[in-house]
Amino acid sequence: MSVPPDPTQARSHGPSPPRFVVVGHPNKGKSSMVATLAQDDAVRIAPEPGTTTRADTFELRIDGDLLYSLIDTPGFQRARAVLAWLREHETDAAEHPAVVRRFVEIPEHAERYPDEVALLRPLVESAETTGILYVVDGSTPYGPEYEPEMEILRWTGRPRMALVNPIGSAKHVDQWRTALGQFFGTVRVFDAVDAPWVQRIELLEAFGQLDVAWQPAVKAGAQALRTDRRLRESEASTLIAASLVHALRLTEDRKLRPGEQAAAVRGPLESAYQQRLEALEHDTRDRVEEAYGFLRLQRHDEPNEAMHELLGNLFAESTWNRLGLSRTQLLAAGALSAAGGGAVLDLAAHGLSFGVFTAGGAVLGAAGAWWGGGKLPETKLLGLPLGGNLARVGPMRNPNFAFVWIGRARLHHRLVAQRTHARQDALTVDAEIPIPWSSESRKRTARLVSAVMKKPESEEVALTTTKDLTATIADLLREDAQADGTT
Repeated sequence: MSVPPDPTQARSHGPSPPRFVVVGHPNKGKSSMVATLAQDDAVRIAPEPGTTTRADTFELRIDGDLLYSLIDTPGFQRARAVLAWLREHETDAAEHPAVVRRFVEIPEHAERYPDEVALLRPLVESAETTGILYVVDGSTPYGPEYEPEMEILRWTGRPRMALVNPIGSAKHVDQWRTALGQFFGTVRVFDAVDAPWVQRIELLEAFGQLDVAWQPAVKAGAQALRTDRRLRESEASTLIAASLVHALRLTEDRKLRPGEQAAAVRGPLESAYQQRLEALEHDTRDRVEEAYGFLRLQRHDEPNEAMHELLGNLFAESTWNRLGLSRTQLLAAGALSAAGGGAVLDLAAHGLSFGVFTAGGAVLGAAGAWWGGGKLPETKLLGLPLGGNLARVGPMRNPNFAFVWIGRARLHHRLVAQRTHARQDALTVDAEIPIPWSSESRKRTARLVSAVMKKPESEEVALTTTKDLTATIADLLREDAQADGTT
């Protein structure tokens, strides 16, 4: 992820990494472009113009290695007047960069043309490693008022790329392509808010076409980002696997007073158990988001009543009904388990596909034990003699739970992995993205869940299962990424 510049930590891949000055009209998506390409949600983005008032540098580093820098700049305000000054002092085309430098260095220009000086200054400093990313809004028509600023950028003599950012609409993209092609050797359409991750890598690789001297650094940077992406997926897999094993082993106990019945504490005990599971899931989501560099992300976990029941309440019988299982089907699944040694039912609802397993032995059927005993509609609490009676909920004894937990985690991960750092809206976790399961991944997951439920008290089993589940979930996340174009 990006970090604030730190000269004491300046390491890089081989040749000096390039710097890109992001310029353009106010409120055309410059800061959004910087946030996405720097993978930094600390970049200030607002709908009103003039949010960026000075040039700020954002570095993209992987393990301390600097890949490239992006400089967010104010928008052009008086481009026509600045171009007139440059032309008044023109000698010949070879001197254009020197004239631009002279304009920046005149002290009174910082007061008279503060925005132009701020955006041009990085282009006359360290010029040999500095390029230009000129951002325009493809949803608005092209006009001649843009030509003075494009001409000023041409005077700098620096490698330039134009980026057409279709803010909500691509209505005028073709018009912009034609106009920009007269000023820039490279013109690309890039949605700063919704660009898939693969397009971000492709754009980085295109930077190497601007200057042959940048190609080694750009190539190394693109490879570093691909490797980093796989590491983020791996970290997410570990987090999801560990949370599932924790959830499968979780118990909530309440010591009963003399003469008190377990039924008296059933409601509070179930509520506390559910709250701990929900807190565990929310904490896992937070940590997955942090793994992808989202440190300020707001999230809506239950966007509506139907999704709250399906994805927020894992315990109600109606949850399973929404997944396509009636009580009769659950009982039939249990009968298949006892008679045939195991069966798999594929269920789909709201775009999600979950595997609901039944099997003989320790993996209990869907109509088998639930929360420590009893058939599904007959939730029981166990009274245990421990110097008195202990009411307990858990550990989880229904293997279906694991597929709901992983399915929810995969859904959240897909939304996070697809998201750019320029998006300002809250992340809404819904069920519009299909979550498929391959036959092999279902079987592997069922076997691993069975091992934990057999010996929920065993730390050795928990550690081994977490490791094996991590590998299984990593395969699932990789399949999701390939389907989404995020790898």
